[in-house]
Amino acid sequence: MRFTRRDPDLATGVLTDANGTVPFSFDRKSRRLSLPDREIFLDEYGWEVDEQGRIVFQSRRSDQA
Repeated sequence: MRFTRRDPDLATGVLTDANGTVPFSFDRKSRRLSLPDREIFLDEYGWEVDEQGRIVFQSRRSDQA
């Protein structure tokens, strides 16, 4: 993760993995992580949450990855 901007309201940058880089922005007030193909809302601990603030948890078997 490399930040290109960090201020009290917004952080932007790029996420890097073996497949390349993906730009992101994170709105600190709404806790919304915006990626090119979707938006993810996070709670104060960094867990993904749904519209009602409930933790989103999906378990996959290792052979389904």
